[in-house]
Amino acid sequence: MLKLNNSIAVRSGLFAISCLFVGFANSTELHASLSEVFQEYSDCVDEAKAIHPKIVSCVQSEIGRQKQSMETNINAASKEPSMRELTASITENNQLWMPYVKRLCDIYIQLGGQRGELLSENCILNETIHRKLFVENILEEASI
Repeated sequence: MLKLNNSIAVRSGLFAISCLFVGFANSTELHASLSEVFQEYSDCVDEAKAIHPKIVSCVQSEIGRQKQSMETNINAASKEPSMRELTASITENNQLWMPYVKRLCDIYIQLGGQRGELLSENCILNETIHRKLFVENILEEASI
């Protein structure tokens, strides 16, 4: 039962997050991006069939995709001479942000077991999505 509840919690949490971001989104591009992410992640969680290590792997893979996307955006922006200082600041700030998020989300580990691990990983995913959107917004505002 715990495995099924974790699967439902992860899917429900991601759906709530995507709804929250869509509610704040100003463009259809962001909505399409979130829909694509949600679908890929949702498919992975469905294929995991409520098996804890597979669900955690889905979350970790999505964290990796979000980080890679953020880095790609930063690297692309850094090619513009007017954006180099900003992108260097973002990169430096990200180095401080990553350990902060790890410590923040590790609080869930204190709950113990699979639940604590899954909640911790999901927290990191949520924070990574927030950070990616934050970085995208800064880069977009700076390019105007």
